[in-house]
Amino acid sequence: MHFVPASIFAKLSDGSELLLREVTAADRERAIDAFDRLNSGDIAMRFWRDLIDINDELLDRLTSADQINHLAWCALNPERLEDPGYGAGSVWRLKNDPSVGEISLTILPDYQGRGLGIVLFGLLWVLARLLGMQILRANVLNANHRALSWFKRLGGEVHSHGAFYEIDFCLMDNALAASEIPSQVELTRWIHFFQTEFGGES
Repeated sequence: MHFVPASIFAKLSDGSELLLREVTAADRERAIDAFDRLNSGDIAMRFWRDLIDINDELLDRLTSADQINHLAWCALNPERLEDPGYGAGSVWRLKNDPSVGEISLTILPDYQGRGLGIVLFGLLWVLARLLGMQILRANVLNANHRALSWFKRLGGEVHSHGAFYEIDFCLMDNALAASEIPSQVELTRWIHFFQTEFGGES
């Protein structure tokens, strides 16, 4: 079920073009290639454990998105679609509280620091809001100082849980919260709003 365009184009602040599209089961090989390009630190911070390779169970989890209870989008170079892309983001709706979606972002090392994180964050924010979620939640390990600082700068409410932080964003407070199905132009405009409002190095 698609309630928004399955893909849209956007630009980074440096003018680089992005193709943002839904992740599908056909992206399994792309996910494997992307995983192989992550360094050990990125893997540990993203998956909360050391992984040597990516197994079928995890591949299924990452690429089987119904775009309602599990949102998954990737950022690609429109001129090099054979590449694994720049990164991806996901939101999982919590089973015990459907009003909350847990967000995770992964940017490949070669493309970190160019503002890709805020593009994916802004897109997923709007889509989660449209799906009726009221809270977007990021769980960040204590050792992941860069991500923690970034989410704090975006205005998240931080709660400590020992080994990790839970960072909540109230989707209901955002001026861009939409009540109608957005067009590609509107989604692009909202992404630009997040870029202008927050900038960002992620």
